[in-house]
Amino acid sequence: QQILSDEGIEFIVGAEVIEVRGRSGEDVSLVVRWGSGKRIIEGSDILVAAGRTTHTTGIGLEEAGVELDDRVL
Repeated sequence: QQILSDEGIEFIVGAEVIEVRGRSGEDVSLVVRWGSGKRIIEGSDILVAAGRTTHTTGIGLEEAGVELDDRVL
């Protein structure tokens, strides 16, 4: 996580996604409930890590250089 943070990637842990606008790979924004308020997060892509099983087929992680195995990213 520290390496990605050093690259400017922000981690938001414990947020609830309320709404998704746009399309990943283009312009996208998320409305999340985080703490006692709401926040809008904008970007070009979304990566949500929820649960313990990865479901990454067909989302382009390999092309982005993300290494995958049977358990984790």
